[in-house]
Amino acid sequence: TQHFAKSANGRIGKKQLARLRSILEREKSPIIIVLHHHVAMPGYRIGKKSKRNRKPLPIMNLVDVKEFWEAIAPFEKKISAILNGHRHTGYETSLQSGIKVFSSPSSTLKCEDSGEEFYWHLEVDESSGNVNARKELFSSDKESAG
Repeated sequence: TQHFAKSANGRIGKKQLARLRSILEREKSPIIIVLHHHVAMPGYRIGKKSKRNRKPLPIMNLVDVKEFWEAIAPFEKKISAILNGHRHTGYETSLQSGIKVFSSPSSTLKCEDSGEEFYWHLEVDESSGNVNARKELFSSDKESAG
């Protein structure tokens, strides 16, 4: 597979990380963090792997992912879920801290892993922050809006 872009990596940046920490410090309600690029998770490989070396391709990563995890670490009990999805890969996993992580596949293409066309339907209990999710398949008959 050839990629026309040398990099589709993303960065949160120091200012946004400081703002995220500030929000997490003052917010009393459970939090859901939404970002475009995937967060790297210990023990879980994300993205395509080259058949040659079985390592994820060096694109579409969050460059300052280490700083992201350091910023949210003191507030893990407040965070119910993290939503991301840049790579057209749909998955759900839970971290040791209990934070649920959802990756959304492409809304216009099939999920690279399963071939399904789906989106996540999330239900959030506002008082506890518990997140329940289910896959919702897109209709096979592509109805046009209008």
